[in-house]
Amino acid sequence: MRVTYHLDLIFLLNVLVNVCLLKLTALVLRRRITQMRLWVSSLYGAATVLLWPLGLEAPIESFIGQVILACTLIWIAFGWMSIWPLVQAALAFTGTSYMMAGLVYVIHQTVFLRHDLFNDTVTLLTIAGAVPFSFLIFKLYHTFAVQREITFQTTVPCKVKIQGYELSFTTLLDTGNQLREPLSGYPVMFVELEQLKHGDAKPLADAIEDWMTSGLPGELVRHPRLIPYRGVSDSDGQLYGLKPDYVSIFTRNKWRETEPVYVVFEERQISGTNEYHGICPSSII
Repeated sequence: MRVTYHLDLIFLLNVLVNVCLLKLTALVLRRRITQMRLWVSSLYGAATVLLWPLGLEAPIESFIGQVILACTLIWIAFGWMSIWPLVQAALAFTGTSYMMAGLVYVIHQTVFLRHDLFNDTVTLLTIAGAVPFSFLIFKLYHTFAVQREITFQTTVPCKVKIQGYELSFTTLLDTGNQLREPLSGYPVMFVELEQLKHGDAKPLADAIEDWMTSGLPGELVRHPRLIPYRGVSDSDGQLYGLKPDYVSIFTRNKWRETEPVYVVFEERQISGTNEYHGICPSSII
């Protein structure tokens, strides 16, 4: 029997499905995706349908082929990333794709074939997965709503506890700060080193100053990270980051603990008017 492929319709549907999957993946990962990268990645993924008439679809339909294709789509859409962020992105992409496929299956069986699906395994798995997935989407939407609400708040109170020492200061919320630690993918915030020199945290400030000078961490400097950085005033292209115990900011009349972040201490004054003493990326809220 001769098989007819409607490649134009299949290609268009694949493009639309890939756009939806990448949008959901960006929402789950809380990452930005440009329109150009979104469409290039979607078109690349949809182009695999051209392998069907040639009889070369077997490598793509295998598990390893699906993993390689998913990683390629993610790299095109979000740019180069290290292993752990790539694993997170691949899991998010795969999870959203299976949820969408299960939903389409349930709708098709119910609406068009009118089957009783309460005894169907795919339906039960889809419903079981839809509950936590919907909760995650709602939580992320609420988080984005909070971010939009505080967009007009340029400065907020901030607390940072780092290696046993707690700091309190005012920080600037910077939507343009996209600097990230390369291994973990965590955002980076800047704090004046002067904030450590008050009270009990002065020994840590001295240790950080020695580390900046000699390049060797002292006893009080634990788990440091070198962060590549392009800056006009930066001579060696490296920033020295430390992972805090926690970071929380005061918004909407309550303290909110942020997402994981690395703290970089600046020896110079950050604000020319001394209005704030740190720069915090709004993406960690």
